[in-house]
Amino acid sequence: MTVEISDLVPVDQIVVAAERPGALVWLVRRGHITQRCVDEVNAENATLFREGLWRQHWGDDSPE
Repeated sequence: MTVEISDLVPVDQIVVAAERPGALVWLVRRGHITQRCVDEVNAENATLFREGLWRQHWGDDSPE
């Protein structure tokens, strides 16, 4: 799971979830989050995954 700044978020929304193969990405409309915040959230998420504190389970219940 990652966070990205995106120009593709619809005007009437600030954050949308998008699936990529094997990953969930939170897209935040530009101007509503700083790059520093994105970097910090992604670093914390990487730690959670690396330490086994967060697991993604897709439809077949197998951990990713």
